[in-house]
Amino acid sequence: MKKTKPKFRCDHLVKERYPQFGDALNDLDDGISMIHLYAMLPAATIKAHTTSRSSMCVRLTKEFQNLVIHRRALRKVFVTIKGFCYQVEIDGITITWIVPHKFPPSITDDVDYRTLLTFLDFYETLIKFVNFKLYHDSQLVYPPRLDENKDNSGVGLTSMILESEPQTKPRIDSVKKPSKVVETITKQKKTRKHRRNIECRHFAENGKCPFNDECVFLHPNDDSENDKVSTPKLKQKQISKRKPNIDEVISKIDLSADTDNDSSDDDNHLQDESKSDHFDNDDFAHLKTPEELALEAKQKIGTRLFAGLNFLLMRETPQDHLEFVIRSFSGNIIFETSTSTQSEFQSETITHQIVDRPTVAQSIKSREYVQPQWVFDCINERHLLPTSPYRPGIQPPVHLSPFVDNDRAGYVPEAVEVRKQWIQGKMVASTDAVDGENVEEDSDEDDEERQYERE
Repeated sequence: MKKTKPKFRCDHLVKERYPQFGDALNDLDDGISMIHLYAMLPAATIKAHTTSRSSMCVRLTKEFQNLVIHRRALRKVFVTIKGFCYQVEIDGITITWIVPHKFPPSITDDVDYRTLLTFLDFYETLIKFVNFKLYHDSQLVYPPRLDENKDNSGVGLTSMILESEPQTKPRIDSVKKPSKVVETITKQKKTRKHRRNIECRHFAENGKCPFNDECVFLHPNDDSENDKVSTPKLKQKQISKRKPNIDEVISKIDLSADTDNDSSDDDNHLQDESKSDHFDNDDFAHLKTPEELALEAKQKIGTRLFAGLNFLLMRETPQDHLEFVIRSFSGNIIFETSTSTQSEFQSETITHQIVDRPTVAQSIKSREYVQPQWVFDCINERHLLPTSPYRPGIQPPVHLSPFVDNDRAGYVPEAVEVRKQWIQGKMVASTDAVDGENVEEDSDEDDEERQYERE
């Protein structure tokens, strides 16, 4: 019975709910978050969460993340207690989702997972449609090819190989030769015109034609192809009837009418100029403000933030997330895995080694040793921040949220001012690097000052 049980498809629901592709992108936040959630859950943690479904969720997340890397669409990153918050911009639409941390899940009875699985069925179908459309728009083959050897070694997103679509050229024969149906239609049209011309030729001599204004013989000045078959005698008669006498026309001309027409023409010309000087606000709706243009230029430059840099990701760091964000900004990565050799670790091409340990056993002078937070802060600032405040064993600065507008909130933290000075090239000690005693002494006074300023 279980094998013969019919499966419900959600294809028609996706098409009915999202008639346009932009509608699907606007409603993608919850779907991407749920797919990442079930991709993190190991199989068989829930009764209906099978191995095939878990692998499908992992595949969909990798496809979407590889597309974000290919398009350089990542805009914001923020690490919270709940997980990693990402925001991308695709076709002018922002998509925000959260990826939970890799901790052993605790399954409780308070949550009805059957209801969640019904949503998962719909979101799987939705993301398949979205991935297919985005890959097709980017001229990439979908689904991407999966390298099983790399996938088994745990290299992450590089296990999927993105290939461009082959450009198919149209046949020359199919372009030049029309179809048989078109040929028959053109022949029928030609025969009808020929019969009609014969009938008109008989009726036009008496000035009566059943086609009236459409007759080419009664109206020889018409720019149609049928003028060639009209007789020259009929043309001369019609031209002599229509041609006015020049002397009669000159005698009827009134000079006063010319002056009136000139004045009216001038007035009309002024009115046209006044109309042309009037612009609606809709004419400038597509134009962008200088702030928007500056932001776009900053984002384009920021997509090459890590270009030319090689990162060594140690085992204790969140390698999946670091790979996603570093490659989104044109950086290169090397994983520390069980199959890695010592020569790869000691390569001189490595510029940064990301460590999440208090100390480093062996340090190489040609590279920088930083904590993972340095990567996320550089992305949010679109600038390579100094590495000294992020060295291993040192308490890093505050991880500021890029989703908060400090000007609208009415409060600008001190860490924001410190980072502005770092970007300007002024190395200032961070307020978080001070000893814990000084921070605790000044915390109460700072809280009172903030409350007073808000009031």
